[in-house]
Amino acid sequence: MSITVFGLDETQPVEYRPGFTYPKSVNLPFEHPAWTKWANGNAHLVLELLGLKGEDVEGELYGQVTVAEARRAVIRARATFARVVPGLVREECQERVAVKREDGTVELRTKVWVGGVDAGYFKRQVDQFEACVSVLAVKGATHIAWG
Repeated sequence: MSITVFGLDETQPVEYRPGFTYPKSVNLPFEHPAWTKWANGNAHLVLELLGLKGEDVEGELYGQVTVAEARRAVIRARATFARVVPGLVREECQERVAVKREDGTVELRTKVWVGGVDAGYFKRQVDQFEACVSVLAVKGATHIAWG
């Protein structure tokens, strides 16, 4: 599962059905260099570095902040990077399970593989988030959302 960062324009409500309006969605195409998407596990870590809180609903992460709050989050992440990132770095790991074959031998198989993340990854993601926020703001977003 993953989350995508997108914009909302609270000044332009869109009526999806009678009596229900939502802010206009401001999106970037997949091909855009500022388009941002994270795996859920990595999203939790990056959002923690940014100091942004989301709501976890059955494994899916959602949230939104104003463009100004998103920009402050980037500044905060850069200011606290050296102190915060060492606690977020994750080594690559595999969870293995023993599977008994018909002939009685036991084989270890990978059940889950979790990729590692290092300080360089976090720097790239903060830079990417900043670029995404900037482009979405230029396109009219008043809020930055993820989900």
